[in-house]
Amino acid sequence: MLSLASCSKNDVFDAEQAAANEIAQKKTTFENNFIKMYGEIDPNQSWDFTSNVNASQARTRTGETVGSTMQHESDNFFGYCKKEFEAIEKLQTANSCDITVTVKGYNTYHYHVTGTATDKTWNNFFSAKLTPSYAYIKAQQVPTTYATVKRYYHLDFNYNGTTKKDMVPNINVVGRKDAYWYDGRLSGNIICRNSCLITTLPAENASNVSWNAYYTDETGDGTPHYNDKAITTYREYKVKVDNDAEHTYWGFDCDNDGTPDLICLVRDLQFPDPITKRYMIEDLGTTDDYDFNDIVVDLTDDFKGNQTAIIRAMGGTLDFTLNVDGKPVWTKSVDGPKLTPAINVIDMVNTASNNTNFTKVIDQFPVSGWIPSANNISVTVTYKDATSETGSTIYTIPFPEVGKVPMMFATDPIVNWMYERDNFPEWWLNNHSDDTTAE
Repeated sequence: MLSLASCSKNDVFDAEQAAANEIAQKKTTFENNFIKMYGEIDPNQSWDFTSNVNASQARTRTGETVGSTMQHESDNFFGYCKKEFEAIEKLQTANSCDITVTVKGYNTYHYHVTGTATDKTWNNFFSAKLTPSYAYIKAQQVPTTYATVKRYYHLDFNYNGTTKKDMVPNINVVGRKDAYWYDGRLSGNIICRNSCLITTLPAENASNVSWNAYYTDETGDGTPHYNDKAITTYREYKVKVDNDAEHTYWGFDCDNDGTPDLICLVRDLQFPDPITKRYMIEDLGTTDDYDFNDIVVDLTDDFKGNQTAIIRAMGGTLDFTLNVDGKPVWTKSVDGPKLTPAINVIDMVNTASNNTNFTKVIDQFPVSGWIPSANNISVTVTYKDATSETGSTIYTIPFPEVGKVPMMFATDPIVNWMYERDNFPEWWLNNHSDDTTAE
């Protein structure tokens, strides 16, 4: 019995080793055939041919940095806080409002004010003018020494693990016994005199990026509270007074109680242009086929918190799983049969020379965690072993290293994939420089 068990163990090991050897040999043959067809690879050859990622990387190299520049503005912008405060207050807990507001001065004025509020996913990258317009502190926030303790609200932008920038002026909300709003309605209580011209667009390709909302107390050691609490959501308010232009506000939760307590007017908002990359992939089903259409997928990031994947073509007959940021997002054997018409593992889709539609959407779905500059996608392939009737080997194809033989590359979406068994031209894949000058 002991001998039999030992033999069985060795058989399993040998089968696994044989399968691994078979895949390794296929990969070696693939690489050798690639070099025979396309020539030796330049050690600096990148397999990311997209223009947009190169442009965004160049932008960060020009010396541009994230920034927040203070801009002094006329006091309270002629009273917008007075007109819109009641709507903001109601929209803290309501999704809409339709009210009449009375503002007293030398004369008494009545305004029709409407508004909506929506909780949204935060986007780290934008340029805008932010004006701190309202700040709220709860009752008994500092129950015993409220008269002597000052509290400050902060918004910081952090990137590359070490760089931290204050994005709005520190907002002083003195600890109080009663709940209190700070804004521009009362003399001496104006927090909306200074706006901040903000841009974080140059940090699109930075690592460890986050916005943090938190508070500090003047007393004690000054340690920020919740300073490791990155902003993931915010509340957006849209407020309109009579025939005035609609105003947009963003609300941030600085004390981590689930309700915004620092609310900024937002103007001149711009997000980065969306970025789309097309990934063309070989699954190692054959070792002399370089059409790179076994899997074709487009990934898009609109830099507003939304990332999308579109499966465009599948010229392979092996089962595969698409991974983004190390997480599986789509599997041919699982998700293909759910489509209409259903797609099975052995089906080749949208790669035939007489039946290819380069705008076809086979499947579309949201993803997260994609970093365009890092090309952090991979494909896990299930390969049927030639030495076994039922066995299979699973291997992963990552985005290739610079100077290595590729099984995947990235292009702009304007580049079409090849028809079945039509190899990419040598001049395109090897990216040789062209010294000729057009006249």
